[in-house]
Amino acid sequence: MRSWGRYAPRYMYGGRVYPRYLSGTGYALSAPAAAALYAAALRTSYFHLEDIYITGMCAVRAKPRIVPRDEPGFSYSAVGNDPCAAHAHLTAHRVPPPRMRRLARVLAQPRLVDRCERMRLTQVRKDRLKPKKTPKKLVKVPLT
Repeated sequence: MRSWGRYAPRYMYGGRVYPRYLSGTGYALSAPAAAALYAAALRTSYFHLEDIYITGMCAVRAKPRIVPRDEPGFSYSAVGNDPCAAHAHLTAHRVPPPRMRRLARVLAQPRLVDRCERMRLTQVRKDRLKPKKTPKKLVKVPLT
């Protein structure tokens, strides 16, 4: 089974596609959801790709069933050098320790965090005010 470079031999996973899962930079879930995933993990054969295992295979077997939902703040992408981009993310990949320390120092400044938050909220407001695209109406064409 290949999926975005994630390979599992057929003896480890016999399905054609992996169940829906979240790429694991981090997860936010309730205590009942964690307990349901834990109980499902006790009944589910181990799989070496933990995000597919936990948020895919175990989520499908959890009772009640858990449906993974993407949240843009849990980013798989790098945040670069922009402190406001880092402020807008809960997690990110490919941030080397020196950059983490620099971002932490910069984001410890309340004035910068306030500016970043104002920019983020302004963008949220703009997104909400964008006119919704209405579907084109079907017009009946008389047959001649």
